[in-house]
Amino acid sequence: MKAFPSSIYLVTLFALAIPRGTRAHGFVKTIEILDSGSFSGPKPGATGPNKSPIRGITDQSPVKDLQSKDLICGIGATPGSVVASAKPGDTLVYSWANDVAEDGNWIHDTGPMMTYFAQVPAGQTADKFTGEGAQWFKTDQVGKKNNKWVQGSLMTGATFKTKIPETLANGDYLVRHEIIALHTAQDKGGVEFYPSCFQLRIKNSNAGNATVTATPSLSFPGAYTANDPGLLVNVTGGHWFFTQRSDQSIHFAGSRDK
Repeated sequence: MKAFPSSIYLVTLFALAIPRGTRAHGFVKTIEILDSGSFSGPKPGATGPNKSPIRGITDQSPVKDLQSKDLICGIGATPGSVVASAKPGDTLVYSWANDVAEDGNWIHDTGPMMTYFAQVPAGQTADKFTGEGAQWFKTDQVGKKNNKWVQGSLMTGATFKTKIPETLANGDYLVRHEIIALHTAQDKGGVEFYPSCFQLRIKNSNAGNATVTATPSLSFPGAYTANDPGLLVNVTGGHWFFTQRSDQSIHFAGSRDK
């Protein structure tokens, strides 16, 4: 009687046969507010209530359509039921993961990481605001350090830290942290975006309760175009820059009640 390979063996062979690029996707697994608390996010496609301030996504694949609403917080993103509390100057520690990689770590190693904040409109809270129509301002952008992409450190399980602006006013915010993968960016439409949103409430700010305005402010979708230098680029040449909209001034105008 002819023997057939076991199902486990076949699954293993199938996994090994998957091209690396098709497995190289990911999501935010945890976010820690340093010295305050840590929050775990749902796995992509998870069902049931999301009792986390990290928004759930339906798929850990990249967003490639620059006009898609998925560019706001990720593919099929939905709010969690929790709003985390922090104060200006606190540090957010991101842990990225890959749900199908053998070691569970992020796989890509080429491209920058960005962080944006958007104040939730008056009368709404971060766990209810979809992010549509939000006015975003960039608080962080990292590319290379010592001639190596910082993104590459995530492949060994390293975390990424970013600081909440010291002058941020009290109120609810969405924090949009994003990895931009450039390994196929030499072709138009080849750049990959991995955005993730965190629901945050700022307290104990010296700026008090104020409406935040940023100059310039950004919209997602709309902040990026397929022809942006730095997004349509062959990074094997060793040079990368992305200067559009990076210099911003942030202002607080008037008081607001939530």
